[in-house]
Amino acid sequence: MISNSSITYNVNSTNTHIILNDLLFSTVYNISVAAVNSVGRGPFSDPIVVEIGIIPGPVESLSSIMDATWSVISWSVPSFIPQDYPIITFEIGYLSDNCSIIDVDDIDDEALDQYNVSSGNRYANITGLNHTSCYIFGVRAYTDNGYGEWIFITNKTLSHQPSASVAPTLDEDGETDFAFLGTSSAIAGFSIMMLLLVIIVATIYVKKKISSTRTHLIKEVASESQAPGASILQAKERDVETVLSYLTVWNDFDPQIPPTLPIPLDDLATHLDTCHNSNGFEKQFKNLYSGEEKPCTVGYSDENKPLNRLKNVTVYDDNRIILTANPDLDMCQREFINANYVDGYSRSKKYVTTQGPMKNTLVDFWYLIWQERPVSIVMLTKLKEGGKSKCRQYWPNAITEQEKFGPFIVLLKNTQAYSDFVTRQLCITIQDGSNDSHTLTQYHLTTWPDQGVPDYATSLMTLYKRVMNTWSPSQGPILVHCSAGIGRTGIFIAIDLALEQAKKEGVIDFAGIINRLRQQRMKMVQSLDQYVFLHDAVFEEIICGKTDILIENYTVEIQKLKKNDPSINCTGIEAQYHLLCELTPDPNDVECKSANAHSNKNRSNNYLPPDKYIITLKDTNDDYINASYLKGYQGKKEFIIAQSPMENTVREFWKMIVDCKVSTIVMLCGDEDCCYQYWTGSKTHGEFSIEVISKKIANGYTERNLKISFDKESRSVLQLQVTDWPQDGVVRKAGTILQVINDVRNRQKKGPVVVHCSDTVSRSGVYCSVSIALEQCKAEGIVDVFQVTKTVRRTKPGAVTTLEQYNSIYDVINLYIQTTYK
Repeated sequence: MISNSSITYNVNSTNTHIILNDLLFSTVYNISVAAVNSVGRGPFSDPIVVEIGIIPGPVESLSSIMDATWSVISWSVPSFIPQDYPIITFEIGYLSDNCSIIDVDDIDDEALDQYNVSSGNRYANITGLNHTSCYIFGVRAYTDNGYGEWIFITNKTLSHQPSASVAPTLDEDGETDFAFLGTSSAIAGFSIMMLLLVIIVATIYVKKKISSTRTHLIKEVASESQAPGASILQAKERDVETVLSYLTVWNDFDPQIPPTLPIPLDDLATHLDTCHNSNGFEKQFKNLYSGEEKPCTVGYSDENKPLNRLKNVTVYDDNRIILTANPDLDMCQREFINANYVDGYSRSKKYVTTQGPMKNTLVDFWYLIWQERPVSIVMLTKLKEGGKSKCRQYWPNAITEQEKFGPFIVLLKNTQAYSDFVTRQLCITIQDGSNDSHTLTQYHLTTWPDQGVPDYATSLMTLYKRVMNTWSPSQGPILVHCSAGIGRTGIFIAIDLALEQAKKEGVIDFAGIINRLRQQRMKMVQSLDQYVFLHDAVFEEIICGKTDILIENYTVEIQKLKKNDPSINCTGIEAQYHLLCELTPDPNDVECKSANAHSNKNRSNNYLPPDKYIITLKDTNDDYINASYLKGYQGKKEFIIAQSPMENTVREFWKMIVDCKVSTIVMLCGDEDCCYQYWTGSKTHGEFSIEVISKKIANGYTERNLKISFDKESRSVLQLQVTDWPQDGVVRKAGTILQVINDVRNRQKKGPVVVHCSDTVSRSGVYCSVSIALEQCKAEGIVDVFQVTKTVRRTKPGAVTTLEQYNSIYDVINLYIQTTYK
């Protein structure tokens, strides 16, 4: 008989234990035991005092993996966690001692080296261990009510000391990354991977293989002897196997990427260079898994053929998503949809892949979303491309508008346009009397060319990072579609798998990744040029790494960036600038046929406008002007970078102002420059008459309100002339630049902003980079000078011509942050 003073339990005489259920949380119990026979009950034992639910139970399944200088320990959560007191952290403790110690009472808690990891972690790495040494490792859980019991294990480090040991580390999201032992600390703003690539570059060249659809830019890593002690994931085979076996401890999902052509990251540049210079990509692509033997009887049935956008693209029978037919819902009786589950690297069914909906599948599309509850839609096609329908619009046209699709009502709650994509927040409700709803965000890439693939992956990678920064596994899958749901959709998912594999394994197996994708949805990564683009996109992302800085950390981080790092013999900003020069086109290699045909209208033969972005004047025999569009933070044509007018180009300059509906001109030339005064002197330039309405001299710049008259029309144009910015393009008075940018932002009416200086690249490049970065700062709370400047230089090759100019961009933004976010 067992008593807790209010409840009595009777147990069989052969039992020596009992489990007491339904005890009250945060309650103290006095528990006593007494024996009972046919005569009666004997005396109760002295009570034991038990507190229920105050502290968590011990962790379970504690294990360790050892290397020479590091260990990975893993555990599972306690079987008991107080209901109202969740685990806040896990405390890790370790010390070097005798492996024969197995009694917890013999371990001195005070002697442990201790640190905490977040409650979401089930693993931790410990570095800096001595080789051939025994260690005791312990873990305990912590809540607001105190610590749980220590659980200890012992293990011994390996006997040898590798020259470059690679230890898996944990990022703030609880995912593994790699730390590089023996390498100096990373410069702020760079990922370790990118920094180490920069460290060992001896000679860098740009592969300028120009085709009709792509320009390949590949860096070659020539010699690791240039930086003693540095490495790029120099994991021996044993290290990778150890890390992978460690991953299985905490992750029940097997990525199942079939080993096909795994490329170590330190060999990636050489591999890509070899493939670009030969037919290596073509050979690999031809050998990819075809999936022809997998049955698709349901998708190719006569009933379902009309539901496939392309007659030769459907779903495998074993991996298709089956809609739960609901006879009570209008138009929801069909169970077939051209959609598949696709696994991520470390999560099953991370993605839902499908085709762009057609008129006869719009309801099915929304039923798919209702059933699978994705948190995001990634749309990688325009509604029409090349005059052909690629996807039926499945959302309302305007904010607060609703549109009905069968039993589903879709509300457009919000939309935000950027230069390369649009985000839309959508809310779907169902007319079944439940008032249930589901809200998700659509990320719509708008800049993928109608034919082929983009010249650069910047736009796609910006979209990718935006999607991943807002996604967590608990929210639901990510739905990805293009038109057929195989080409661009495959690229997007393959990028994700490749970057995850690089982080977890230190290798990338592009062929294996695509083979895995094609086992789940047919023809993923559809063409050879998409296969090549995938390689270049992933490679650029790896070498560039993470370069954005939170505004609250900005001042501190740029101080780090400006410090010299002996391991790379330069500052972080220098390393960034050198990488920029390698990843952006050389102005001398850009096609400028129109500019070269009008040499008398160019101030020089340098930095000519590329044919791809050049402004074409309307309704005139000579349509040339030395000016090109530049995309900003939100628009594809936010800026026009123009040459400062010469006497023989003033008429074309004003023609451009009228044609492009320009309302603001930013002139970055001072009195020492050779700019023709296009607003004074002869007030008539061809059919255009110019009048200065007002003039105001401010601190460092002059403001003029101009009136342009033509064809019985007139328009007002604001001109802001910066007068104290030297020709070398280095900003001396950041406050002036910030004031001009602010004036433009507040007074800009319509059309692009025309920016001009003497060479079109120095001051104009810095001004536009600063302006775009400030918009990013205000909208996102981050600044990414590297990516912004890279984008500017790819549209206007040569922009930001010197390291000093690039450094100026950081300085101007720093002044803005210091004066705005005090």
